Amino acid sequence: MLMPWHQDIAAYTAAQIAAGTLPPVLAWEGPPDIGKAHLVQYLAQTAICSNPMNVGGHHQYCGVCTNCHWFIAKTHPNIRWIGAEEGTLGIDVLRDAIDFLQHRSTSACGAWLLISDAEKMTEAASHALLKTLEEPAGDAHIWLVTDQWHGLSATVQSRCVRIRLRGPSESELLAWLKADWLKTTQQLPLACWVGLAQGAPLRAQQWLQTAESAIAILCQNLAEFPRNIGLMTSLVKPIPEAEGVLLVLLSMWVQDYLQGNVSRLPAPLQQWWPSTRTHTSIQAAWVLWDKLQRTQKAIATERSVNQNVHMEAALLAWSDFIRQHETGSNKQTQPKPI
Repeated sequence: MLMPWHQDIAAYTAAQIAAGTLPPVLAWEGPPDIGKAHLVQYLAQTAICSNPMNVGGHHQYCGVCTNCHWFIAKTHPNIRWIGAEEGTLGIDVLRDAIDFLQHRSTSACGAWLLISDAEKMTEAASHALLKTLEEPAGDAHIWLVTDQWHGLSATVQSRCVRIRLRGPSESELLAWLKADWLKTTQQLPLACWVGLAQGAPLRAQQWLQTAESAIAILCQNLAEFPRNIGLMTSLVKPIPEAEGVLLVLLSMWVQDYLQGNVSRLPAPLQQWWPSTRTHTSIQAAWVLWDKLQRTQKAIATERSVNQNVHMEAALLAWSDFIRQHETGSNKQTQPKPI
């Protein structure tokens, strides 16, 4: 499925394919979860199709020819898609892929090597690929797909035509997600889901499809959050990437408070939130927000045992902030234990 925000670059590249002017080595680079793989698959199928169509003035695969059937079944002999295994993309995988290019590049539709997670190539793998990138055999095409352009070695970068892919604008993402959101209980506003996924459309879609019910329960129990840290963690466990979801959610609420948008906070949470913004509470909110941001980064990069430590520290900081700045009618002495 081609994402709406990639239609222009898809049309431009498809026109190059039709005209035979497509560079043999491309690097598709952009943020995670914006649909890069969808775009590359769409264009690869268009390139391999025996009877491409003209749809709205754009070159596009037919979907019914033998090549298209093989492509859809992932059995096409002229296409090889490789990616990182166990965190890296090693030299043995690259050597096998290079051998594939050399043997298939003289066939009628050429040979296409698609490399996902290209930034995860080891130094040896990158070095093995260099000569092939510089002088692709016959009608060989090599497409690298990466979230991190600067994760590629300088020598690999110098041999690629770089294509920077953008993610959707907020309005594009809201429109694209609306159909999935309407199928949920709509416990959270659609804009909140966009914020939760930090603008990544595929991540937002996954959470809408798999985690909505768990987050609905979470929101219904918000009144307990400032006190019952154990409940906070137990409610988000069914959610994919649970810790990340909760940290983003908490960060959003702190940010709303800092921006003076307390009315946007979920109703159950408003009874605990500082009723007035003072210099002291704003300063403390900035400290909490920074703590939540640093915890998100730590959880994304460290081992699971340390992730738990970081998560508990962040939740305690959240609870301490509420306890110190909540309204008098809601004050209690101690948070419930984890």
